[in-house]
Amino acid sequence: MSTPYQKLPDRSFWSRAISPSNFLSLKDVYQKKFDICADDKIVTAGSCFAQHIARHLQAKGYCYKDYEPKPPYLSQELASSFNYGVYSARYCNIYTARQLRQTFERAFGLREPSEDVWSCQDGYLDPFRPTVEPGPYQSVEEFAAARKTHLEAIRNVFTKSDIFIFTFGLTEAWQSKTDGSIFPVCPGTRAPWNKEQTLGAFDSSKYEFKNFTFNEIISDFTWLIEQVRKINPSVRFLLTVSPVPLVATATGKNVLTATMYSKSVLRAVAGDLSDNDNSIDYYPSY
Repeated sequence: MSTPYQKLPDRSFWSRAISPSNFLSLKDVYQKKFDICADDKIVTAGSCFAQHIARHLQAKGYCYKDYEPKPPYLSQELASSFNYGVYSARYCNIYTARQLRQTFERAFGLREPSEDVWSCQDGYLDPFRPTVEPGPYQSVEEFAAARKTHLEAIRNVFTKSDIFIFTFGLTEAWQSKTDGSIFPVCPGTRAPWNKEQTLGAFDSSKYEFKNFTFNEIISDFTWLIEQVRKINPSVRFLLTVSPVPLVATATGKNVLTATMYSKSVLRAVAGDLSDNDNSIDYYPSY
């Protein structure tokens, strides 16, 4: 009697595809869903792993788009410290699907957060990208001008791209108790340019920890896909999951088990989205 397994290729069996091989020489791990053509406009967003994807795409000559480029008077070294050229817009790391959804909402006027600026001892910070520059904005006017340019760039990212690459990074986040706004860092953490200064101020009456579930992440990303397709019907999505472990966890669990939970949920989300939509692919980075 034959079984469905008898005619499967070697890649379907652990003993043939994985066990005999060094992990650096594994083959036939990924079968792409669609081609990326030379003139396909590619954009990236997500956790820090997506920075490497963007850099390699540019090095390989792909049509990588940067809709918030550095001013011509800035040197490349200085521009990097202002987060130019890291992603397709200067949103810094976007760790969660909810944060990405809210980024879209703010750019298209669907969301007005109750906290739209943080004051600090030397100026003002953007709560949704507090480390975008190597120091605070010196005035509210400077902050508002930078935000206006940034939101315009985000609109271009979603409306003008052919391939949107997003790297899922975390399930853990900190949010506003007032309106559910998601921040990329826990308010009150130390500023990278001055250890005596904090990025906002932590207040347990204003902020709470959030660990997103599978269903919540699926819902957020599905909503985003539907909204983007209304303005850019032909866009395709390429998903990855960052293999970088959590720096710290606020769950109270060991950081190892918390990392395994987070990455497992994100991997399941990416797989589910890819399995149910021909214009969404998952590249197995994790």
